[in-house]
Amino acid sequence: MTFGRWLWDKTVPVVLNICGIIAVALFTGFSAEWYIAAVIAAGWIAALAAYLAVGYVSEKRRVARVRSVVLSAEDKFLLSEIVPEPTRVEDRLYYEIMRLQGRAAIERVSAAEAAAEERKEDIEEWVHELKIPLTAIRLICSRSDGEDFREVEKQADRIFDHTERALYLAKSDHAENDKLIRRCDLSAVVSEVLGDNKRMLIDAGASVRTDVVGSVYTDPKWLAFVLRQLLMNAVQYARGAAEIEISSALADGGTTLTVRDRGIGIPACDLPRIFDKGFTGTTGRRNKKSTGLGLYLCKRMCDSLDIDISARSEPGDTSFILKFRSVHP
Repeated sequence: MTFGRWLWDKTVPVVLNICGIIAVALFTGFSAEWYIAAVIAAGWIAALAAYLAVGYVSEKRRVARVRSVVLSAEDKFLLSEIVPEPTRVEDRLYYEIMRLQGRAAIERVSAAEAAAEERKEDIEEWVHELKIPLTAIRLICSRSDGEDFREVEKQADRIFDHTERALYLAKSDHAENDKLIRRCDLSAVVSEVLGDNKRMLIDAGASVRTDVVGSVYTDPKWLAFVLRQLLMNAVQYARGAAEIEISSALADGGTTLTVRDRGIGIPACDLPRIFDKGFTGTTGRRNKKSTGLGLYLCKRMCDSLDIDISARSEPGDTSFILKFRSVHP
């Protein structure tokens, strides 16, 4: 708030005071001595200047206090409840209007959050129920011979993966409620992921080499989900049979886990946006099966687990790097 802007708001009282000074000076000058009029005018001007100075400083401090409250508030929609209550009558009118509007907005937001939470719970329940018959189908197919059964099992695996994505997507906003951080052996987690996805890797003719050692503090279930998405990407965008390397290393005071493949690569123009929701990129548009959700979910899960995920790529060589912090609970 500048002094000129504040003074403009005081135009009417300033003009009235100036008119009063002129009128009193003229009346006093004609009825008495002119030096008396000058003294009265000077005193009035000094009092007006002091009033304006004190008023400006006081108003500036009040504005700064309100701005500080506004900028420091975490939930901006609660501002109407936490800003200081004004003392002037006109300001109190606007303050009451703002509080009414704020409370109406809070009620609407609360209702929307409750409805969203109910829908999320319905999705989670539906996915859990759907996984039961899918698991039965996969078990029946695994015990049966024939190309048809293998194809049914393959399609069941794809449906199972999509249901898993839906479940994790529903949980991603509140991942902390389903997160158990503990010390995990990286090689054990990688071996489990490869075992659970061996059918997909065999059908794709993929070769996987691992060089994983060490342990980290994380949630193994969420980490396994991230690794599965990266494996699926490597298989989906392979040049012929996928060649995948999974390795770990110590770097910059933390542990890194790298998933590298020799696929078609990610264009440099797409790299900054690969973790955006729904972004399929240049190669994804050529592949009609791409949804743009896999890497988005990986990013969400890694953020929840305090893991830095990044990617580097050039034609024929793509690496996704997961960096675990060395701070242990």
